[in-house]
Amino acid sequence: MKSYMTQWNQIFNYWKGLNVPEVQIRDFIIGENTINSPLYDLKENRQQYFQETPLKETARHLSVTLKYKDQELNAAYKILAYMKYHQSQALFHPLKEVLDKFYVNPFHGWWHSQARIVLPHSVDYDYTIQRNSDEDWRNTIANAAKTWKDIAKDWAIIKIPDFMNYDSPEYEAFETFSHRKRKEKEYREFLRLKEKFENNN
Repeated sequence: MKSYMTQWNQIFNYWKGLNVPEVQIRDFIIGENTINSPLYDLKENRQQYFQETPLKETARHLSVTLKYKDQELNAAYKILAYMKYHQSQALFHPLKEVLDKFYVNPFHGWWHSQARIVLPHSVDYDYTIQRNSDEDWRNTIANAAKTWKDIAKDWAIIKIPDFMNYDSPEYEAFETFSHRKRKEKEYREFLRLKEKFENNN
């Protein structure tokens, strides 16, 4: 059976030479950040909400699942996400080989099977994949690197409560804050109903 690790090693070394920066991970600020929007637009200086669930999963992968993982696995994931975004099977075999090395199923479990919008929308990184991209892999990897450089420039990820460890002090602080807010809301509603009842009598 043919091994594609030699090709992957070439791809990974080329990727490393392109100096792709990490996407910034930000802590959730209680009382300031919204709980359902992990993507922070650095140009607009605010959280952006996207309907696409796969985008949220990408944010989770980068901020939690892959945060302390091997650099090689992170590179393979980013290239895979780029391919998924463009609905391309290019470099299928070397990607599968390296992800198998880390005991990761490359095509199931990251996103649902029909997912496509796994990266934030931006005209800046809509680089096309050439039909012969398996052979001309350097062009494909260069474009994938440009994509992730643009993402790192334009976006940050906020570690929303859904991404937190539920036993962590940060999640406990969020729960305490949320509980207090619910009590305050209930009390305001009680006062509103009380006033309404008294005005009707």
